[in-house]
Amino acid sequence: MNAVATPAMTPETSAVHANVREYLSFKLGAEEYGIDILRVQEIRGYESPTRIANAPHFIKGVVNLRGVIVPIVDMRLRFNLDDVQYNSFTVVIILNIAGRTVGMAVDSVSDVLELAAESIRPAPEFNGAVDATYITGIGAVQTGDTTRMLILMDIERLMQSPEMCLTDVSCKIPNAMNPRSTFAALCAFAACLLGTSTQAGPRVTETADALAARDCELEAGTTRERVSGAPALRSDEVVFGCGVGFNTQVNVGWARDSFEGESTSGYALLAKTTYVMPEAGRTGWGLAYGLAAARNGGNSLRWQEAMVSLVATRELAGSWLMHANLGISHDRDANLNTTVWSLGVESTDTLALAADVFGDDRNRPWLSGGLGYSFGGGLSASVRVAQQFEQPRVRSVSVGVKLVF
Repeated sequence: MNAVATPAMTPETSAVHANVREYLSFKLGAEEYGIDILRVQEIRGYESPTRIANAPHFIKGVVNLRGVIVPIVDMRLRFNLDDVQYNSFTVVIILNIAGRTVGMAVDSVSDVLELAAESIRPAPEFNGAVDATYITGIGAVQTGDTTRMLILMDIERLMQSPEMCLTDVSCKIPNAMNPRSTFAALCAFAACLLGTSTQAGPRVTETADALAARDCELEAGTTRERVSGAPALRSDEVVFGCGVGFNTQVNVGWARDSFEGESTSGYALLAKTTYVMPEAGRTGWGLAYGLAAARNGGNSLRWQEAMVSLVATRELAGSWLMHANLGISHDRDANLNTTVWSLGVESTDTLALAADVFGDDRNRPWLSGGLGYSFGGGLSASVRVAQQFEQPRVRSVSVGVKLVF
C-alpha cells in the first residue's frame, strides 16, 4: 500500500483549517443545500420503507438499518415540492441527531465541500423550500470560473422542530423511535364527522342528517391498525353528541392511542349542521366542522387540528343510502392543509351492511366493509375491517357500540 504524503502543518495552516468546516451538499428541487458533515452517518440509495399507520405524509416509513429502526423523512414532501420522483438519483442521508438516527430522502447528493467562515454570508429573506428559520447562511462555492450558492441548513434544529413530528409527543407519528408521539387518536374524532377509519359503526362516511333537538347519542369504539411485520396501533374513542336545535348537533369526545406500551390522548369539539334534509328523491346536505386538541409532554392541552367538510346523503333503491364527504383539515404543527374525501353506501335494515372508499390527497385510499346489528331501544353494535392500498398493506379492524336516546 502506498503512503499518501501530506503537507507539514504550520501555525498558519493550522489556523486556516480551524476556520474551515465541511458540508455535504444535496439537491431539493432546483435548490442546493449544505449540512454539517459531522451530522451525517452514511449515505444510502433509496429503498421503499415499511409504512407506519397514521404517520404524516412526509414520513415515508421506517427501515431496519443493522438492527436500528430508522424513520425516513422525505424532505421534498415535507416542503411541498412539485414532481417528487423516486429514481436512481434519489438518496437517503442517514443522520445522527441528538443521539437518534434519522434518514432524509433528497433528490440527489452532490459532494463534500469545505467552506471558510469568510465565504459564508448571512441568509437573506427569500422564498425557498425550507423555512428561513433553519437557514444559517449562504455559502459561496467557487467552481472554475463560476460561483455556486449553497444554502446552509441547521439540520439538527430542523429535525428537532415540532413541525417535523420526530420528537414532539403531540405529533401524529407512531414510530419505534418515539412511540409516545403517536397521535392517530386526534383524527379519531374527525372520524365522527369527516370520515376517517376510526369511527364507531359499520360505515366510515358521515351522513348529512343532524340529530333532532334534545336527541342524544353515545358512541364507543376501538380500532387495531397494523402494518405487516410491525407492532399494532390501538385507538380507543368515546364520543357524546346531542341535537341543539337549528338542525345542528354538537359532539364532544376523548380518544387515546397506544403503541408499544406508550399512549397519548386527545380531545375534540365537533358539530354538524344540516341545511337540506335528505328525503326520497332529494339529496340532503350539510356542513361538518370541528377542532381537536392534544396533550403535550407537559400535560397542557394544545389546539392541534381544525377541519371542515361538506356532507351529503341520498336515498337509493330499497333500504340503501349513499353518502359523500369532501373536506379539508389543517394541521397546526405541520402548517399543512389536507383534502379529505369519502364515499359510501349502507343499508338501514336491522342487520345493516356498509361499504366505503375514503382517503386524502397525500396518501393512497382505503377500502372498508362493515356489518351492524340493531338490538332495539336505540342500542346497536358493529364491526368493520379496512385496508389501505399501500405496500406493504395497512389493515385495521374496528368494533363499536352506539346508544341513541
